[in-house]
Amino acid sequence: MDLAGVGMSLFDRLRRRLAPADRTDHVEMTSAERRFGRSCPVCGGLLGKPASQDLDAGKYRQLPALRLEVQASIRPGQFHWRLSYVDGNPFDTTSDVPPTEVAFEYLLCGNGHIFPSDTPMYHNGRQQPARPAESWSMVAAVGPTGSGKTYLMLRTLRQSLVNEKFYGASDPARMHKIELTPLEEVPMRVRGSHYSRTLSEGAPIPATNLDLEGTPYGILRELMPDLVDEIQRIIRETVVNGPAHAQTWGRGSRQPLVIRTATGGEPIWTGVSDLPGELFTERNEFRSENTNLRLYDALVWVVDPVIADGGDGIIRNSATRHSYADVMDGNLRPGSLATIDADQIRAKRNNVQLRLGELLAGHGGKWTSKRSTTQSLAIAVNKCDLIHASLDGHLPKEWQEDGTVHLGVVKYLMETATRLSRGDCTADSGAAALLTLILGDHNAQQEWRIERARAVAIDLLRHYADPDRFWNLVHVGAEDEVRGDTARGQFPWLLRVPSIGDHLDTSLNPATGAKLLARDLVMSALGSGIVCGLGHVDAVHTILTKTNVDLRFFLCSPLATVPVATQLAGQAALAPLDPDKSFPRVNERSAALTQLLMVMLGKARAWHQ
Repeated sequence: MDLAGVGMSLFDRLRRRLAPADRTDHVEMTSAERRFGRSCPVCGGLLGKPASQDLDAGKYRQLPALRLEVQASIRPGQFHWRLSYVDGNPFDTTSDVPPTEVAFEYLLCGNGHIFPSDTPMYHNGRQQPARPAESWSMVAAVGPTGSGKTYLMLRTLRQSLVNEKFYGASDPARMHKIELTPLEEVPMRVRGSHYSRTLSEGAPIPATNLDLEGTPYGILRELMPDLVDEIQRIIRETVVNGPAHAQTWGRGSRQPLVIRTATGGEPIWTGVSDLPGELFTERNEFRSENTNLRLYDALVWVVDPVIADGGDGIIRNSATRHSYADVMDGNLRPGSLATIDADQIRAKRNNVQLRLGELLAGHGGKWTSKRSTTQSLAIAVNKCDLIHASLDGHLPKEWQEDGTVHLGVVKYLMETATRLSRGDCTADSGAAALLTLILGDHNAQQEWRIERARAVAIDLLRHYADPDRFWNLVHVGAEDEVRGDTARGQFPWLLRVPSIGDHLDTSLNPATGAKLLARDLVMSALGSGIVCGLGHVDAVHTILTKTNVDLRFFLCSPLATVPVATQLAGQAALAPLDPDKSFPRVNERSAALTQLLMVMLGKARAWHQ
């Protein structure tokens, strides 16, 4: 767009229009700012009105937040748009054909991250009245490079919120998914297309930070290239050091993945930042995306067993020695071992993984400032197909009594039982009965309680050392029962583990959704032990004692079968180790991923409670 004909330069318009009252550090918040805040939760950039401007230079000190109004044109892929400043500066600009009826309204933070404003909902293809999201939350996925975060986040967000049994009266207040708006849909579509290539060609999803796909720049450049040109022009003319900022605008961290839900007709927005593993090396420790993690409603720490100290044994037990290198290469990223030694790759990545545990466990650090509300932390052990393939029905050495895994289960059971007795959490009848059995009455000695927890822990580990039972917990999600081994002289106990469909129904019920459910208790107890066995004993034990952290563990397998590295058309590719198996569809039900989704949507589920 040519601005020469407007009668004065944008520079002059800003100098004239920004009145002295705008220079105060106190500004009234807009309705959108009250929902999302003045700072971008992804990058810390300006999302609301600036508190001050450098009027001597006549330019913004910080990259300004922008309001984008969009009308989808009749022609697919063509959009008419209007761009304006959030701070009330009257200058605006439009596409060659101005929008006549605004269909979608967005906020762009100073670095381009896209947030919804007063945008209509879409459900079953029908547009609902325009209403802003009444509640919103942010989730961040953190983990080392190659840990499979993108596969995990994509498949988790694509899990269904419908019980596949399809019987029972429908609940109009039940949470359901809402269709995404055009700009929100792009990051999911980009990752989904890469996943489709994994299924059809074996092509692994590209590393998170290797291209501009899914960044604000990439999204807007694809859909509205003239808009990007205009934004860069505005930045060059209105921001201090504008040419440099214009060159890098929107090219930093990716746009969050978005899931829109509605409960009782009220729209709720959840954004998920899939952060690159490189962000958590020591040299990047103080980047804004890193230090902002304390502000997220939920964190998902993705633990990669392949790079852990015990990962080598898991790899060897899950494959023959003939395919060991292929399994290792397939789980590090196909083609990685062509230039770098596996031990070197694993050591570097495990250093990041161990550092993540230290940061999450720290007190008073960058990620653990005092919060008035509880932060959810999900520790997701990824690539559990490898653990499944390594089981043979016998109790592994690491799982045996007084081993690190066993003690990790004991610690989780003891701490959770104590939290329940203090009223720091609630549980469903099955979970509460088992935890109360461990804790006993108020006169019980601590040593007695520990012995009971030790007995329950070894019974759990013996049960899930069976590969079919383990895989049922991780992936299949059928109903199960775990009971104490009375033949060993232990006290009798029985815990029914509901099917994943029944678990989903209970999770979405406002009366029961906030409780610790039996399936989550079993998953978390076993997960706690396995994470401790992978070298994170100190981190797990410390986090479990934090009263402002709701800690859950999940045993996940996005690809649902062991992948190996292979060659297709001369390119490194992924293929199932078992030739009779295939990787799952992106939305195929997985028990652990559905459970993880419930934690990621915890704030949305609790909004009406």
